[in-house]
Amino acid sequence: ADITVFDAVRIKDLATYEKPHAYPVGIEHVIVNGAMTIENCEHTGALNGEILRK
Repeated sequence: ADITVFDAVRIKDLATYEKPHAYPVGIEHVIVNGAMTIENCEHTGALNGEILRK
């Protein structure tokens, strides 16, 4: 299972047309396939998801 822990008061999307990959504010932790991907609002470098192709 994937789990996302976020701060509902602080969450805000920072992506723009010029910076579409900007990380949002308020995403505290994300666990993907049992491995921590976002920890304390920072990307851990883990790439443990799978790309789904049509």
